Amino acid sequence: MNWIYPIDGKSNSTLLAVDLLSGETLINDKKYRDELISLHPTVKGGEMEGAGISAACASKNKNWIIVKGICDFADGNKDVDKDKNQIIAGGGCH
Repeated sequence: MNWIYPIDGKSNSTLLAVDLLSGETLINDKKYRDELISLHPTVKGGEMEGAGISAACASKNKNWIIVKGICDFADGNKDVDKDKNQIIAGGGCH
């Protein structure tokens, strides 16, 4: 694909097609995150909306896709530069 999004005027984002974990729990703990990764070694990220979308679409036999921007790494530092990181991950949206 030919998709490029400038992050900070110095570098561009990277498009990756990866496995994600999805669930209702907000994770901000490195130890718990690492436990999940050890159980699912191909996973490259996590998010909270996909499980609901999957359930709703499965019952209607509809296809779906998730596009995510990374704003933290579930490592206990979620609040460090949170507002700035969320703006960048959202493509500049406020």
